[in-house]
Amino acid sequence: MNEKYFNYYIDDTGTKEIQDTTRPLFAYVGLMIEQNSEKFLVDNINAIKNKYFNTTEVEIKSTWLRIPKKRKKNI
Repeated sequence: MNEKYFNYYIDDTGTKEIQDTTRPLFAYVGLMIEQNSEKFLVDNINAIKNKYFNTTEVEIKSTWLRIPKKRKKNI
């Protein structure tokens, strides 16, 4: 039997409190990854982390990838 197994990852973005009513943004995002593909993805994500942050022990934030001065301030 060829059963497939998956891992699920869920994260949020935005401001949960939504105090700024001019920009009320909040979302949940989910990702489903087949376990057989996970090592390939982790290796590629770690390569991106090493390229931009010189370490794999960092959370990737899109702002940090787009704006280098914010990246340097937070690592």
